[in-house]
Amino acid sequence: MHGLPVEMQIALAFQSSKPLALRERYLKIAPLSTESPIVTTVAEVPATPIRTQARQQKPTFRIRPTKGWAALNIGELWKYRDLLWILVERDIKLIYKQTALGIIWVVLQPLIAAVIFAVIFGRVAKLPSDGAPYLLFVFCGLTVWTYFSQALQRAGNSLVRSSHLISKVYFPRLLIPLANTLGALVDFVVVLMVLFVLMAIYGVPFTFRLAAIPGFLILMAFTATGVALLFSALSVKYRDCTWFD
Repeated sequence: MHGLPVEMQIALAFQSSKPLALRERYLKIAPLSTESPIVTTVAEVPATPIRTQARQQKPTFRIRPTKGWAALNIGELWKYRDLLWILVERDIKLIYKQTALGIIWVVLQPLIAAVIFAVIFGRVAKLPSDGAPYLLFVFCGLTVWTYFSQALQRAGNSLVRSSHLISKVYFPRLLIPLANTLGALVDFVVVLMVLFVLMAIYGVPFTFRLAAIPGFLILMAFTATGVALLFSALSVKYRDCTWFD
């Protein structure tokens, strides 16, 4: 067999009675034991069925009238705080979006009213102002009243105006009138800055009494919000309440 070509020697080796020894010689592989033949077993892996997850049902909220006084859920309001700021921004944009002067109307309304009151009550009626400039005296009072009236006017009919939003998705209904009162509070801060400018023009000194403004502002905001919530709830059933805004 040594004189034959290599290809023929390999073919004859597989046909001979001692194939294992010839495989070791020509194919350079380790001899296999004939006593313990290699048995390859393939473990049968049971086919795992594809688990189909059931569709999670969306939570259903049933809004029912409560008996007596309902508790204020502060945690739920805090959970929807992002929605509150979105509603505040929306209300401010809707009010001044299609106006030529925009937010300047926030200053013009109390300023024009203060000029009229200063002429009528200061020049004509000669009513006293305790030594303060009459325009500044009147504008200071109108600053507070403008916020209160604007908060009541916007929030009083807010639930009726947002009925299309309330009927489609759930969120705390208290957010709608709160957004209107907070939007009016932004206008109040702008008018308050104008009041400080008028104080500087008339030479009124800035004393330590101005430190009471934050506390007074919080008290005013809570009062306006409470009255606005009352009228917004009543206006849903009694539309006559909208005439008091």
